[in-house]
Amino acid sequence: QPARARTILAQYESDVRDTTRRRADLPAVQHVQGEIALAERRPLDALREFRKSDTLPDGPAGWCSACVYVDLARAFDLAEQPDSAIYAFEQFLTQPADRLLPGVDPTNLAGTYKRLGELYEQRGDRAKALDYYERFVDLWKDADPELQPRVQEVRRRIARLSAAEPRLE
Repeated sequence: QPARARTILAQYESDVRDTTRRRADLPAVQHVQGEIALAERRPLDALREFRKSDTLPDGPAGWCSACVYVDLARAFDLAEQPDSAIYAFEQFLTQPADRLLPGVDPTNLAGTYKRLGELYEQRGDRAKALDYYERFVDLWKDADPELQPRVQEVRRRIARLSAAEPRLE
């Protein structure tokens, strides 16, 4: 709800006058602006805001350096830049220490695996598509019943891709 988010940001701007607090909050505000841009299907604006949200004048802004990669990947994906989306998703996966932080993997890992499978399938890279699809299925094999249709859909993709080309192990 971009309009609601803008209203909340405007209220923040009105209420918070302390410049030290505003400077400290700036990355969070920029992140929200990135989410608004994504919701409004303005991926290039979202990329700009997400990148700004990850830095302060004296260095990294957040407690989770891996998290910005998922945001960037989503924006690149919406901008129809699959190579950049793949790169950003894979950068997220290479940050194991940050991914151990509360909420990071539960919020992002399954979607990252599934989307990487889809992107590699679109690219025609069956081996990588299968790898990420299998990771997704393994992660969600015991998911709640309302999530099982997604697992079944990915299992069908795995079956189709496996039938199309034998997999060498």
